[in-house]
Amino acid sequence: MKKITKTIAIILLFGISVASQAAILDISESTGGFVVSDSAYVTFGSDINSAMLLEDSTFGLTYLSNDPSFGDSGIFILGNISTLSFDYDFFTSGSDSFEVNLLDSIDGSSLFSFLFDSSIAGTGSSIGNDVSIDLTGLGVLNGPIGLEFNLFSNINDSSFDSTLNISDVRLNTATSTVPAPPTFILLVLGLSAWSFSKRHSKQARN
Repeated sequence: MKKITKTIAIILLFGISVASQAAILDISESTGGFVVSDSAYVTFGSDINSAMLLEDSTFGLTYLSNDPSFGDSGIFILGNISTLSFDYDFFTSGSDSFEVNLLDSIDGSSLFSFLFDSSIAGTGSSIGNDVSIDLTGLGVLNGPIGLEFNLFSNINDSSFDSTLNISDVRLNTATSTVPAPPTFILLVLGLSAWSFSKRHSKQARN
């Protein structure tokens, strides 16, 4: 009886927690609407939400981009989406950089930037090599945005071996807590009353 009462109290106090959900974001060239600078320097993994960018020794810039301001399809952000997240791994033995930008669908201006030194311009956070971009404050819900990954050489770069691995790109819904439904509470109360009466009936027979 005490355990049931304690369970009811916890439900009433905190409600029912709804776990966050994540949807894989397709960043491929074939089905995701992304454009590459040169297919020789961008390769895709076996899944659709990972890619590897290699340094372009000729032009110094490698990109993977889906920018509506240039006529690309863009990424449509539904109203229940709260964050865009991804993992990255960056290697260079020279002087190279990378950046990840969220872009305005009209003029292509940057709404958010994550740079190779882990500095952030916009609302978001990074823990190690995991980056999470807060979309709720950008005014982009229920509309398209652009997303681009850029790998580029600095002026004094003397080697051409840098790589940028992007993986686990996802759109995430927020974790929420909703009140416990009244019918559920009544069910728990009914079960507790039944358990209580059954226990007392056994005691009376004994």
